[in-house]
Amino acid sequence: EHLKYLVDVTILTNRMNGDKVRKIVCGASHTLFLMAHGDLRGCGRNDSGQLGTGTQESSDVPVRILGPGNRFGWAAVDAVANEHTLVTMSSGVVIGFGSNHD
Repeated sequence: EHLKYLVDVTILTNRMNGDKVRKIVCGASHTLFLMAHGDLRGCGRNDSGQLGTGTQESSDVPVRILGPGNRFGWAAVDAVANEHTLVTMSSGVVIGFGSNHD
């Protein structure tokens, strides 16, 4: 089941438009990319909303993740687990996506 979300590195490179990746974090079935300019992107399973896109639609290519008010400005990806993600905005606000259970 997890193998269908493996992504070819050339697809990732093309989808990132040449932007530099500062950090990559992986959950059980999803991956987040913190870009050098503060953009956050993610791909993989999203059945609990763990990508933070506002939907439960999974994606096999990295999609942009917007913060509150549809803004960018992510400072850090703090934790990624099976079905949730914690990130810090550049303002210092911590936001969680996904499941609220263990």
